[in-house]
Amino acid sequence: MLAVVSTVVFLTLQLFDPSVLREHIETKTLDLRLYLGTLLSDSRPHEDIVIVTVDEESIAEVGRWPWSRVVMAELVEKISSGSPRAIGIDIIFSEAESDEADSRLAEAIERAGNVVLATGFMVATEDETIKGEPPDYLWDHAFMNVKSARDIPWKDWVVKPDAVLAPIKNMAAVSALGSVYSHPDRDAVLRWDILYVFYDGDYYPSLPLQVVRMAKGLRMQDMSIHGGSGVMLGKSFIPTDLSGRIFINYRGKEGTYNYVSAADVLGGRVAPGVFKDKVVLLGTSAMATYDQKVTPLSSNMPGVEKNAT
Repeated sequence: MLAVVSTVVFLTLQLFDPSVLREHIETKTLDLRLYLGTLLSDSRPHEDIVIVTVDEESIAEVGRWPWSRVVMAELVEKISSGSPRAIGIDIIFSEAESDEADSRLAEAIERAGNVVLATGFMVATEDETIKGEPPDYLWDHAFMNVKSARDIPWKDWVVKPDAVLAPIKNMAAVSALGSVYSHPDRDAVLRWDILYVFYDGDYYPSLPLQVVRMAKGLRMQDMSIHGGSGVMLGKSFIPTDLSGRIFINYRGKEGTYNYVSAADVLGGRVAPGVFKDKVVLLGTSAMATYDQKVTPLSSNMPGVEKNAT
């Protein structure tokens, strides 16, 4: 009788697939498996990934956040002088400061030649309306190749933002752009990364995906969406779900990856060789910058480390 009852119960759950189980109980088992994985395996974060962070010490030394684009230009120049493979900047430069400051940062990005800038896509909730006209230069950074699998309605599931916060034109023109849109599960834990979103008729890659493309020396046409199954990046295939998501394999709590303080870079206390052939992600970790994420292994992970993962 117990076997019959349990079989009926689980067949019913499989048939109706209630979200309360899928998004609460199942996600907790994912968290447990992830936690056990960090304990039982000796896998280390990739040594070729370095995070340059605007931390509390940086703000105390340089000044209140946000910093002038002139300071950010100097920071990019010092990182670039170490010859990294790619620089991903997890900061959105969507508003102008001044012609001089904006041009200074744009020139530093152009000289580096391998910078990806964060682009904020926004999705309206049920009780709000968000409207905005996309800048005419945004489509230059969209996927060039999109392939659909027959009989898979993946376009019904893809994330469709309602507005965008893009970097200003002179910076976007000399960089690659990557989406930093994320959506936590019902318990506010961020378990998935969204590799592409659909906005205003085009598909746009995520910041981590663009950074990997840049680090591998690939062109935009070397990257393609295979709707409903994944993303082809050069000769590598990255499986996704119908929404273009991948599960984030967190390696530990915040501070698991190699961090370098932005103040130390600006102050010349970090040798440029630290960045040689590295993938560098520039972002914030100071509490006042409000970019902390809740993950299965941490309640206070800087968003830039999520991108590093």
